Amino acid sequence: MFSFIAVCIIVFHAVKTSAKPSELNQNASLIEQEFSILKDAVLGCSSIDDNHNFYYWFHLDSQTIIGPYNEGGFDYTKYGYEVLSGNLTIRNITRNEKGVYNCVSRELIMKKRR
Repeated sequence: MFSFIAVCIIVFHAVKTSAKPSELNQNASLIEQEFSILKDAVLGCSSIDDNHNFYYWFHLDSQTIIGPYNEGGFDYTKYGYEVLSGNLTIRNITRNEKGVYNCVSRELIMKKRR
């Protein structure tokens, strides 16, 4: 007897920028992961450091911004994000969620006090 596990392949990478989605560098190093259909997936955002904080996730295939700057512009029952870590959770994956996801963080601009 054979068993078959359906999978969804998701490719993602992290970008340190303040660029708009159309300006993202799509040649950055990519991480490819395979996830089982109808399971949850968590994508880590590696572009966060002492000088950069989470800005948003961008799903290239659907041209969707997922994050605090697109409130109401994505399916909250499907996607969740963590502002501090930048992690993206995709719930109950189907093949519709396949594709490239970009985690975008932006540089912190510190203003000097006078």
